[in-house]
Amino acid sequence: MMKRWMGASILVLGVLFPGIVVAEDSPPADCRRCLHGHTFLPSKDIADPFATTHFAAVTGLGYAGFTVDDGNGGTTDYKAAAIEQRFDFQLSPIKYLGLRLSFGGNALSGVDAGSALVIGTNVGYAVGAGVLGSLWGNDWVHLGVLFDYAFSSGYKLNASTAIQNSINQGTLTSEGLLTKAVEHAFNPGFALAFSPYKMIGLLTSLRFPMAKPDGGAFGNAVSYGIVLSLDISTVAPVPIAFTGMYGFEKGFEQGARLQHFFGGGLFYSGRRNLALGVEANVSKSSPEAGIDQMLILAQVALRYYW
Repeated sequence: MMKRWMGASILVLGVLFPGIVVAEDSPPADCRRCLHGHTFLPSKDIADPFATTHFAAVTGLGYAGFTVDDGNGGTTDYKAAAIEQRFDFQLSPIKYLGLRLSFGGNALSGVDAGSALVIGTNVGYAVGAGVLGSLWGNDWVHLGVLFDYAFSSGYKLNASTAIQNSINQGTLTSEGLLTKAVEHAFNPGFALAFSPYKMIGLLTSLRFPMAKPDGGAFGNAVSYGIVLSLDISTVAPVPIAFTGMYGFEKGFEQGARLQHFFGGGLFYSGRRNLALGVEANVSKSSPEAGIDQMLILAQVALRYYW
């Protein structure tokens, strides 16, 4: 009975996802994310130039640390836990065009009494759409142009603000206990992939994000990132690939500080239609004057290609 069930399960997997069951020896001729024998791996933070049809899911758990200037020459540290979930779908109706949709949610909350009082609990979601033009490429290099739009909405539950307002007004009030922030973001840019050897892939992107909160002015920035991938399966019978990533973002507003993000990942590389792995990312930024933030995020990433 057990053998019959296992056989049926394998048959179903083979019908629904034929690329998962049987191992591959080399990239197929129609592999759109392959250059010079190298199969490029996806990155959540750095876009690629390939017009593929795929579905992706990323789940992340993390830790955030905040160092706040207390105005008296000292600092106070706060800690928070973070969780993130994101889904992406891209459709390529023709070889040089990709149309995509995305949806994601996140939450961040203080993990001790002081942090919970000051940071509170933050919950948000984002919905996006974008277009990719796969402009030019050969066996070694591929160039694409991108434009993405995202609408995000976030809610913050903060008891300390309501307490402070109650003290200032001399009466009990819930003003400031729950606040909402809405933002519209536009992100044009370019992406370039290059493979000098079948084991090595370099993916880089240059983007110009613009964001406008409701009731506020546009904020403009420049963002650059690069990913190095090493696929061991191209030189040895081991279906494992490694990635390393670095990037930065700098706002054009006066006083805006440079934001750094870097990380790495370990992926299964045995199937050309499947990217499955774990990643760890670290970002350092200053969201407001007098506040330094470090976010460490561990992620499980899956992307399936048709």
